[in-house]
Amino acid sequence: MNNNFFDYFKSNKKYQNVIETIKNNSSTYIYNSAINPSKLISLSLFQQIKKTIVLVFPNIYEATIAYEDYLEQTEADQIGFFPVEELVASELIASSNNYRLERIKTIFNIINNVPQIIITTPEGITKNLINKQRIKESILKIKVNDTLKRDELINNLIIRGYQKVSFVENQGTYSIRGSVVDIYAINMDSPIRIDFFDNEVDEIKLFSVDTQRSINKINEVQIYPFYETIYEDSEIPDICKRINEHLELSDDIEKAILNIENHTNLDQMYLYLPYIDPTYQPFVDLIEDKCLIFFNLNKILEKEQQNNSELYEYI
Repeated sequence: MNNNFFDYFKSNKKYQNVIETIKNNSSTYIYNSAINPSKLISLSLFQQIKKTIVLVFPNIYEATIAYEDYLEQTEADQIGFFPVEELVASELIASSNNYRLERIKTIFNIINNVPQIIITTPEGITKNLINKQRIKESILKIKVNDTLKRDELINNLIIRGYQKVSFVENQGTYSIRGSVVDIYAINMDSPIRIDFFDNEVDEIKLFSVDTQRSINKINEVQIYPFYETIYEDSEIPDICKRINEHLELSDDIEKAILNIENHTNLDQMYLYLPYIDPTYQPFVDLIEDKCLIFFNLNKILEKEQQNNSELYEYI
């Protein structure tokens, strides 16, 4: 960021009043901000208050443009993106893989208390997720010498949405060769190779996607889930019971129950989140200490009315 610009805002009394208000409140809401100056102001704010700032744009197109713009203005690890497809369309088709990966990275930065500027839309801040504690517990932590059965690890990967392949090349996949399990975690730049000796983790190595050869050893690893909807096998009977109690049985419901039982098509299970986790919460509530800035509130409210109309027609 331009230092002269930053110095100007530091000396501006109105700006300092905004800073003090944000510092003294756990959640602050700023409406109808003009886009161009507010982009710069938000960067300046972030440098001073070091708390998460959520920027809400009217639609996914404007949010994407803003995200690309912010990446040019500051470090990539300070910018989070929480893109959500249009409301009704997201129920009818699988979520965009790239969008989902961006959301998961942003979610776990929140879980790990990493301050960031998050760019999203009204659909984003209101998107429901499993509760925060459940998200924390979904991180799979593995260390060398841990007692862990190979098949237990595989089941944990399936629960978290990882897909079995012959050779690991893409994030969200795993492969098995005897006592060796290769995994490409969503939160890692390189895949990992876990070698078991009986029911113990013998070695963990990073390896190259191109050569499939090991690079170096590591002592521990954390594996983030590949989907936002996570539940244990032990929860399935209660989930299915809640669905059967509240929804009329149909072909679609039967397919959904089958998917739930097999941990398949997890990106389409959003409709059933209240039955999977009755303690679900909107995305924005994951962030305890935040500032929200709404760009063009009138346009956002118009979009919300449109979403409600589309949802009514869809239902």
